[in-house]
Amino acid sequence: MSVPPTFTKQHLSGATRGQPIAVAAVATPGTLIHTDSNTADHFDEVWLWASNVDTVDRVLTLELGGTGLGNEADYAIPAGTTVQVLLGQPMSGGDVIRAYADVANDVNVFGYVNRMDQTP
Repeated sequence: MSVPPTFTKQHLSGATRGQPIAVAAVATPGTLIHTDSNTADHFDEVWLWASNVDTVDRVLTLELGGTGLGNEADYAIPAGTTVQVLLGQPMSGGDVIRAYADVANDVNVFGYVNRMDQTP
């Protein structure tokens, strides 16, 4: 009989006590958002939102597990809004999520991780 996975909700590793992370980087490598679990039989389900605190629309680039075109996703973040940018993205193996924007410190990223332990 197999044991069902256990779930624990966690802060993003790049956040202080779950607070929003100001995206200071304007180029790769981006500001650290989260490093997922590097433990065998674990994976992280990452949920992220981006908030544009400026009066001008901004572009946010997420680097998902690496840098370069194959690992990047761009998001238009309208002025004064919050947009969900990752909807439960599964990651494992110690991958890193970083972010950069077209202007420093005008976009904040926040969210949480559901860490899943599938140890038999």
